[in-house]
Amino acid sequence: MATMHQRGSPLTSGRSVLWRTIPLLFISPILSSLVNGHDLKIYLPVMYGFLLVTLIQYRKLCHEWSSWLTKVPTLTSSDVEDWYSAKLGDPQSDTTSTWDKDGAESESVSVLAQRAFRQTVRAHSQRLPGASGSDILVSEVSRGLPYAQWLLRKGREDDESAIPEPFSNAWFAELQSALKTQQQMSRSLKEHSVFMLFRFARFDVRRTLRDLA
Repeated sequence: MATMHQRGSPLTSGRSVLWRTIPLLFISPILSSLVNGHDLKIYLPVMYGFLLVTLIQYRKLCHEWSSWLTKVPTLTSSDVEDWYSAKLGDPQSDTTSTWDKDGAESESVSVLAQRAFRQTVRAHSQRLPGASGSDILVSEVSRGLPYAQWLLRKGREDDESAIPEPFSNAWFAELQSALKTQQQMSRSLKEHSVFMLFRFARFDVRRTLRDLA
């Protein structure tokens, strides 16, 4: 459990779980100092309880560490534009396609949608006043954004400035590429697992033994 730790990841650290669980062991000496002559009746239940709690938390950790990839947002830039259109009306109107009232600089609908979505997700994550909690898409992306950012940081921790701004076109492209790479790696590890190899190889062993017999 102590090895289930990666610095900077949004995943729960096994080390912190151990530190939270170890204080249960202090129950035994405290009770045995107050109640004399019942050490065995005190230490055994506490030890079994500690093992049970540790196994339950280890199971939860294994599930979290094996399924974190499903929490990465899979939305695209078109989804962000659809969200922007649904929230602010027709994105082709003059009020939503210009960036300042003087018309000095015009921006595309995609850039405006990405900026509005980024600000909404940031407000929801930081629980700022006025943040809407009823938007399902914003809530899901807000929960999955730390996993997406961690996936993009993996392998280039020394160059975090190279990570594109969230929900930009470059960010979507790099996220899709990193997601496919991670999925291929997970599939390869699963296919080369000792348990999987034994599961499929045992039939070949049986067939070989039958032929030799």
